[in-house]
This record gives sequence, C-alpha cells and structure tokens, in this order.
Amino acid sequence: MALLELHSLSSLLASVSEEDTHKIGGKVAEEELALFWLICKQLSQNNKSYKAELYPTEKGRIENMNSPFTLVTATSSILELSFQVERIEDTKVREIGGIRVQFNSIDDIVDELFGYKLRKVNKANMHDYWLDL
Repeated sequence: MALLELHSLSSLLASVSEEDTHKIGGKVAEEELALFWLICKQLSQNNKSYKAELYPTEKGRIENMNSPFTLVTATSSILELSFQVERIEDTKVREIGGIRVQFNSIDDIVDELFGYKLRKVNKANMHDYWLDL
C-alpha cells in the first residue's frame, strides 16, 4: 500500500496506469478514477469527513470480478485529503464495481453528488453508502 504524496488527478492516474502495471496498483479505467477523484474532492471541499473506496470494474474484466484488483482509497478529515493505492489479491473483497463511502458522522452524509444518487448499503450502519459504476 502506498500513500500518494500528491493528490492531484494526474499523480493518481499515473499510479494505476496500464503502462505502469509493475507499480503498486494496476489497470483502472481512467473514467472511473476521475469520477472517484472528483467526488472525493467535492466532499472534501464541503468539509466532509469520510473514507471512500473505489472498487474498479477494470476495463475488459467486468465479466471476471473474481480476479486481483487495484483498490483506491481516499481518506478525508477537515484538514487533509489523502489517497492510497494497493493491489488486492483476495478476490472475495470485491463483488461489483462501485464507490463505497463511509461518512464519519450523520452531519457528513451526502446522498447525491453531481446528480448521482448514493444508496445506503447497510441499515445497521447509518453512515455507509454505495454508488454503482
């Protein structure tokens, strides 16, 4: 797992690019990563505290969700937004592609971003939301 020093979209894209599959991550669709980055930036600019995870569909592999994948995680507090990229070998972690957002408190919860509806994942955990890709 690597904590990215810069949290620009270009540094995030470089960490998971197809050309650099020997790096920590691996192939992730640029569109999915850009949407994830944009959502995280928007939440952070609105002073929301959360942890978000991108479970990518990985171009050409949507039919094979039982394969190792690249997990991109964003953590945001009022003071800082950071991204981490790691390769997950355990295929049971990912069932479908999407973005999971765990808000830290009820005051942080947002149920719509850029016209996309986030749905509550677990009624027992009031702060856990999901966006299908």
